Amino acid sequence: MIDDAGFFCLSRPFSDHRNQPDRKLTPLTSNEISYWMNSNFQPIKGLVAAICGKHLSNMADAGRMTTNVGLLFLVFSILLSFGHSKKASESGAYKQIKIEIDLGPDGAEAKRFTAAELRGYDGRDSKKPLLMAVRGVVFDVSEGKDFYGPDAGYHALVGRDASRAIALWSLEEKDMVHDLTGLSDDSLKGLDDVFLGTYKKKYPVVGYMDYLIDSYTEKTFEDRFKEDL
Repeated sequence: MIDDAGFFCLSRPFSDHRNQPDRKLTPLTSNEISYWMNSNFQPIKGLVAAICGKHLSNMADAGRMTTNVGLLFLVFSILLSFGHSKKASESGAYKQIKIEIDLGPDGAEAKRFTAAELRGYDGRDSKKPLLMAVRGVVFDVSEGKDFYGPDAGYHALVGRDASRAIALWSLEEKDMVHDLTGLSDDSLKGLDDVFLGTYKKKYPVVGYMDYLIDSYTEKTFEDRFKEDL
């Protein structure tokens, strides 16, 4: 019912006034409105609450499921990415530069050093040069005595092939070997960069480690044998 001000209002049912045609409709009291709302809408409220509650519960369950699936996907993605990175690191994608051996004039064999022999050039005998090997190539680093002399910071590298230590930027005794097994591509590339940019560039080559010459000779023999075939 619309009142004189144009607002919707509730009034008593017409049945209350069937025998009173001259009596005007009167608005319901607040208590009557409250009773009417409760009696008519309480079942509907219960139904709506039940439906909404179930819907909200389903939404919460769905939200939790979505969150759990999202977290599992994130963890799986991280593990997959880590696996790919580790696989790429261990796959040997980086190929180290090839070491060329200068056999000298008339094909004469280059100076061969054993590990024991190279140890005699570690600076303890002042009459001998300071020698060290990188990737099997023996360099005379006497001009860099401020770095490689007996009391210098890199003296631990002298008198041996410490390629692994150079690749790892390590001065630990356990790394003072030429074995590069298990190193990452980054470490191998770093070693090659230092080999070319520092040692080959600054210091003269005076010979090669025996393991490098043996490997080179064996490979050369294999290559020639394949050519003959």
